[in-house]
Order: sequence, then structure tokens, then C-alpha cells
Amino acid sequence: MNFNMITSELNFQGCTIRELKVVNNIVSISSDVVRKIGLEIVPSEIIMNQEKKYGKLLMKIVVELEENLKNVANIELVIEGAFSAPSSVDENTFKELVLINGAASLYSIGRSKIENISATTFLEGKIIIPMINIYDYYKEKKKEIEEMKIK
Repeated sequence: MNFNMITSELNFQGCTIRELKVVNNIVSISSDVVRKIGLEIVPSEIIMNQEKKYGKLLMKIVVELEENLKNVANIELVIEGAFSAPSSVDENTFKELVLINGAASLYSIGRSKIENISATTFLEGKIIIPMINIYDYYKEKKKEIEEMKIK
């Protein structure tokens, strides 16, 4: 297969850590520790001009560790990713590319950062957060919004 035939028109420009908070009350991660993971994705900026389209995406990943029903550690990471596409990509396609492909890329980067941060935080153990399906994330968010409208 020719790899160039399946590449996305979305280009990753880079990312930055906007916020990082680590609260830790344990030395090592034991097998009894329960991990709770939260995720929030927010498109923060879309700029269109004649040469290129630019978009930014904010992502907040929260990891809470509990032991014996008590919170023992938290990591909150907010990262912002920047993306671009040629001006030939229409606006709706570009927004979708940022929300799906961009979010998937940014989540992978966030997973790596949390793994590295946790590996240097604890004497033993590290946090490896699971991969997710970005489509399912947006489906669940849509359900939450609809349920809030019903109440």
C-alpha cells in the first residue's frame, strides 16, 4: 500500500503543557490502587486564511488514584495541540479532522506524558492510561448534553 494515499490532510504543528498538577501521598503504586480517569476535550481556536487553516485543541486528562476508598494521588494535565491543513480543505472537514484526528494524536501524547511523569513521581510503578476511541468519547459527551437538556 502506498502510505501517501492514506495520510491525513491534517498536520500536527506541536503541543504545549498548559497546566500540570501532581498531588502525591504514596511512595509506590500497589496493585490495590484503583485508577479513575477523566477526559475533557475543548476546541480552543480555529483560524482560516487564504493560505492555511489553523486549529487548536485543549485536552484535560485527570488521573485519580484511590486506595482503601481514599484518594492518595492525582495528576491533572492540560495540553494544547496546534494543527493546520491546506486552504483547499473545507471548513467542516477541517473542524472534524481537528476534533477526531487531532484529539487522537493529542491523547496519545498526553498518555505518554502522564506515564513519564508518574514514573518519576513514584518509587515503584507508573500510570498507564488506556487507549480510547475518540468517536465513543464524543458519543458519550453528546448523551450527557442531551440528558442535561431533559432535566
